[in-house]
Amino acid sequence: TEDVFHPCRADYVALLCLRNPDGVGTTVASVEDLDLPAGARGTLAEPRFRFFPDDSHSGPVPGREGGPAAYPEERVLFGPAHAPYLRFDVDFMAGADPAAAEAVRATDALLRSSAGRVVLHPGDLVFIDNYKVVHGRDPFTPRYDGEDRWLKRVNLLRDVRRLYAQGRLRSRLVPA
Repeated sequence: TEDVFHPCRADYVALLCLRNPDGVGTTVASVEDLDLPAGARGTLAEPRFRFFPDDSHSGPVPGREGGPAAYPEERVLFGPAHAPYLRFDVDFMAGADPAAAEAVRATDALLRSSAGRVVLHPGDLVFIDNYKVVHGRDPFTPRYDGEDRWLKRVNLLRDVRRLYAQGRLRSRLVPA
């Protein structure tokens, strides 16, 4: 999940391929493809997980000063029980207790085993539902020669008003 820690994370993530000479794949896995055991599903639907900023966020996160304790325990699965939403990034989350930690490990294994792979070529654009699909990339060794894989990412919100409601955005628009 892109920006898994953020209460106003994007609804969709768009990836535009500028360059991919080595055919490095983007991996995707959907919550709809997971066959979670009932016990794990129940645990994941309880507020027993903490989510943290990834490396692309430098400096303090507004409203989250104070280290890990500033991140409240939240759910991995939420929304309608018959079609749940998912927030998951194994590298930037933790279970608050041993059962929650085990649910993270089991879910990670299921997501990895059900992941598909999309190889983007220059000019290709893919849209990812950030509430239903997790994404990543195949491992690769960069050459740092200016010819490595290069994707541009755009985070898309369906309703920017929720940013205003959370006090996370101030308008730069001038009323007419």
